[in-house]
Amino acid sequence: MIQRLSDLAVVLPSGFERVLMLVGGSMGGIFTFLYGDAGPLLIWLVVFVILDFLSGTLAAVLNGTWTSKRNMLGVLKKILAFCIVALAHGLDVAFSELLPFQIIESITICAYAAGEFGSIIENLDKMGLRVVPPVVRKLIDALNAKLDKTIDQIEGENHADKK
Repeated sequence: MIQRLSDLAVVLPSGFERVLMLVGGSMGGIFTFLYGDAGPLLIWLVVFVILDFLSGTLAAVLNGTWTSKRNMLGVLKKILAFCIVALAHGLDVAFSELLPFQIIESITICAYAAGEFGSIIENLDKMGLRVVPPVVRKLIDALNAKLDKTIDQIEGENHADKK
C-alpha cells in the first residue's frame, strides 16, 4: 500500500506543472464559456483574422503607409469582433429553449469570416498580387456595392427619422 502511494507521488505534477495546468484549465473554461462549441467555424475565423492582419501589415509596409496607430486600431477591431462573437454565443445560450442549435453565433462568425476573406483579397491587391480569379473579384465587388447601397439606405432612413 505504501509502495502504491509513493508510486502515485511520482506521477503527480510538480509546482510548475500545476501552474501550467491551472492556467490551461482556466483558459479552456473561459474559452468554453465565451464561445461554447463553435469548433471549426471559430478556428477558421481565427485563421482568417491572422491572415488578414499579416497581409494587411505587409501591404501597408510595402506601400509605406504603415503606422502604429492604424495597426492598433486594426487590432482593436479584431478584438471587438471576437467580443461580438462571444455576445452572439450568449444570445444562443439565452435562446437555447427556443432554438436548439447555435444559429446566432454561427451567422455572426460566418459574417466576420466573409469580411476577413474580402479584406485578405484587398490586401493582396494592395501588394500588387493579382491572384484572385476575375469571377471571384466581380462577385466581391458586387457584394461590396450591394453592402454600400444598403448602408446608404439605412443612413438615409436614420436622417429622415431625425427630422
